[in-house]
Amino acid sequence: MPSTVPSLPNPERVVFTPQEFATLFGRSKTWTYRLIYAGVIHPLKSTPTLMIPRSEVERLLADTAVYEGKPLEQGRTSNRSGGEAQQAAPEKKLKRKTETQNQPQKINEPTIK
Repeated sequence: MPSTVPSLPNPERVVFTPQEFATLFGRSKTWTYRLIYAGVIHPLKSTPTLMIPRSEVERLLADTAVYEGKPLEQGRTSNRSGGEAQQAAPEKKLKRKTETQNQPQKINEPTIK
């Protein structure tokens, strides 16, 4: 039975197809096209099919910041550290329906003259 997971392309290649580029990042081919259309990556224009040079892979990795997590807001603690639970959300007050709201609305019928 053939595997449905695409194998990683050879990282030593000079150019990649959009699918191979996406596979390198563990994303879909659509993600690659979105990056191209947004101007984030620049494919080669002299080829009949879109080819993305290795330099674009390296540039994208070099320009990407490392995620270090979101700092906790002051006065709150993380539930994972065993501290107190985060502040509770204020309770919503429910409005009681008045008798006029419970009655069905009358539909204005056109009058014929």
